[in-house]
Amino acid sequence: YLLSTNEAIVLPPAFAGELAQFDPRVGHITSHYAGFFDPGFGYFPGKEEQGNTATLEVRVHNKPEIIRDGQPIAVLRVERMANDPLFYYGCPERSSNYSRQTGVRYGKHFKE
Repeated sequence: YLLSTNEAIVLPPAFAGELAQFDPRVGHITSHYAGFFDPGFGYFPGKEEQGNTATLEVRVHNKPEIIRDGQPIAVLRVERMANDPLFYYGCPERSSNYSRQTGVRYGKHFKE
């Protein structure tokens, strides 16, 4: 399944993020297959509105699970980059598939 986060994510250019399972005791739910967030994801300098939602690829294993709106299923682990990037995600010098994303967005290899 493809789900969208309720929260908008903002990572300054000096930070990157990765999704991890929220709590293995919740059930057999995996939500972090495409879970890397580039430095600057959702960061728009000089703009009032900040952040992108994230698309989660969610798989339920072994038994049926009910996922409710607002239920935590993943956690974003943030790491500081060793060096500041030359270009950040969504900057005008680079095209970024998920820049200004709201709701579910398919990967760039799929037609919507």
